[in-house]
Amino acid sequence: MAGNFSGALVKDRVWFFINDEFNPYKLPSPVTISPANATALGLPATDLGNSPFGETFHTPSAKLNFHLNDKNTGFIRYNRFTNDQPGGGGGLTTISRSTTFEDRMNGGAAQFTTMIKPNLLNEVRFGLNRRAVIRNTYVPAPANGALIDITGVASFGVNPLAGSEQVEKSTQIIDNITWTRGKHSIKAGIDFQTTDLLNRLALTRTYSFGGLTAAGTRGAVTPLDQYLRTTRNEIDPATGRPYTYTQLSQQFGERDIPLTFNYFNAFVQDEWRVRPNLTVNLGVRYELVMFPVLDEQAPYELSRKINNNNLNFAPRVGFTWAPFGGQRTVVRGGYGIYFDNPALNLAVTAASVNGRRILSYTIPGTDASAPKFGDALTNAASFRATPPDINAFPSDYRITYGHNANFQVEREVVKDLAMNVQYSFWGHRFAPYSRDINVGAPVRFLADGRPFYSGSANRPDARFRRILLIETGSNSSYHALDLSFRKRFSKGVQLSATWSWSHALSDSDLQGGSLTDPSNRRLDYGNSGTDVRHSFNTQWLYAPRFDNAGLKWLNGFEVSSLLWYNSGYNVNAVAGTDVNNDLTVNDRLAGRARNSFRGPDFLQMDTRLSRKFRLFEKYTFEALAEAENMMNRLNPGCSIDGCTGAVVNRDGAADFGRITSARNGRQLQFGLRASF
Repeated sequence: MAGNFSGALVKDRVWFFINDEFNPYKLPSPVTISPANATALGLPATDLGNSPFGETFHTPSAKLNFHLNDKNTGFIRYNRFTNDQPGGGGGLTTISRSTTFEDRMNGGAAQFTTMIKPNLLNEVRFGLNRRAVIRNTYVPAPANGALIDITGVASFGVNPLAGSEQVEKSTQIIDNITWTRGKHSIKAGIDFQTTDLLNRLALTRTYSFGGLTAAGTRGAVTPLDQYLRTTRNEIDPATGRPYTYTQLSQQFGERDIPLTFNYFNAFVQDEWRVRPNLTVNLGVRYELVMFPVLDEQAPYELSRKINNNNLNFAPRVGFTWAPFGGQRTVVRGGYGIYFDNPALNLAVTAASVNGRRILSYTIPGTDASAPKFGDALTNAASFRATPPDINAFPSDYRITYGHNANFQVEREVVKDLAMNVQYSFWGHRFAPYSRDINVGAPVRFLADGRPFYSGSANRPDARFRRILLIETGSNSSYHALDLSFRKRFSKGVQLSATWSWSHALSDSDLQGGSLTDPSNRRLDYGNSGTDVRHSFNTQWLYAPRFDNAGLKWLNGFEVSSLLWYNSGYNVNAVAGTDVNNDLTVNDRLAGRARNSFRGPDFLQMDTRLSRKFRLFEKYTFEALAEAENMMNRLNPGCSIDGCTGAVVNRDGAADFGRITSARNGRQLQFGLRASF
């Protein structure tokens, strides 16, 4: 439900605009834990079925535009966003592992534009924003409750985000100036922003069961069997010890992490109309990120700060050319370097998990110092024998940037129908990934040549277990060919369609994830999670306009539809165990490349039917009906990060590829809009 109201406060001088939107959207997410597994785990019926999910949000806003005189104009704007929703369950995650989610945002902005001369324009903008996000358990949970993660089977217990809070406050000022002279339109500007970020972290405890291989006659033990035998205190005949979990992750320490980030940007560009049929754009942008000191008291030097890059220059060039004089054929092209905004969560993690603030431990269940499964821990004393994991940044840390290039030819085939062919390239450079630099020398090598490490033993720096260095050096490449047809609205019909072929390769997830082999980043080079070979989308609208008296009643109707299809995102098949004993459970089986399986394809069609009615001269009503996923097709919950988490991806699992998280099913919506 939405509405707006506007008008003039002072004729030809001051105007106001007020808008609000309310959405009580609810869409339960089905829990897809198999009945057999749910029975074996003893999960109650209240933890299965449909997990709650929804968005109940308000988005009020108000804007005041003013026109002081012919040279000075501007506006003042306030906007607010509130959102309350449960979430986190569904798929292989039980209902009780959901969280409540409270999101509050207040923002304001102002702009003042001055025409200094007829060919010289200046714009000043100022903005303030505050956002607070709070998560708590959806159902009551014990103070020391743990998350239990059984690979490919189920995830239940306490959500690791429960009890966390994040407050972000930003202030920004921008000044741009535009100067037009002859064939040149030159624009330059500066931008300064400061962001205060307060993170109140949840201290988590997670037991992971990923399966194991015993040396005795039992052979491979599935993750479910491992969990059940652990809870029954069974003895492993191969070792003579009780079955136990694969690993325990536990955190202790300070929860509040305050950080301040400062950003300075400047640019200059020139739009040069070389000839009537040729325009060239040239520009360069400078970006500086001033990172905060993470923790001066951190025991490891590289955990205390992040290197500030001072040479982040980004040149750009582009052109538009009509080679045959008219506008029926247009050729466009461009190239530029674009710097990425660094992920603030990497800095927050390094500032907290540094061996002092948050003590984060990951201990194999077979470790002599590992606690018994289910024991409640109130401090780190039980872990004294096992040093903590820490995060750090190298002294040569770089900001991620990308090379972006495109070339396209657009041709008007016939009146109102155009065809476009485009090639695109995107290549990331210096993307982040984490690598354990505290592994000792390999004790042996696996069949595929990967080193097998000594686990917690023989660490070069005995103060710590894993030192996860967040390095930059990961690369990616993306090539795409797009073919589009577009029919402009005429005779009541509008239509567009695009087919794309693309291939994306990378050697990491580009977001700071851990390498599967800390000694060889290239082992992870393969298809990216964003790799979708074929995709097709089309949208059309039909709005009849009849003069025939018998058909005039159809005038005012509009029917439209959107259809998306892609051939499926990738699935990264994981072993579910620590194959190389580097204390990170993210390994693949020997010979298995990253993202080597193709997930289920995706097909969805949305439709909309509306009818407008005019009552009197100034009043119009519109009745509408909308259907999302009208065919009610089961589509996996895959995303640009791939299908991991949306399908069973444990290599060798009997139900490998089974969809565990799905997109929305068919939804119907009806509405009425009034304009006056």
